[in-house]
Amino acid sequence: MIRSGSQPRRNQYIGVCVSGGSNQPRCPRPGVALEEAVVLLELYLVVMVLSFSWAVYFIFVSKPVLLLGRT
Repeated sequence: MIRSGSQPRRNQYIGVCVSGGSNQPRCPRPGVALEEAVVLLELYLVVMVLSFSWAVYFIFVSKPVLLLGRT
């Protein structure tokens, strides 16, 4: 097993998964919680980028077209 810089972060997520109680079963795989967190973070970033780009498009493209259309 190769130890990399992401090892402490994985242990942190394992702690989050295990800390629910002494009778709670451990995670089936050590990286499950980390993978779920990464997927959620990626989805959040994609949604934020899409909404931001839509807002920029609306402000800089739609507003001048509307203003030019009125005159």
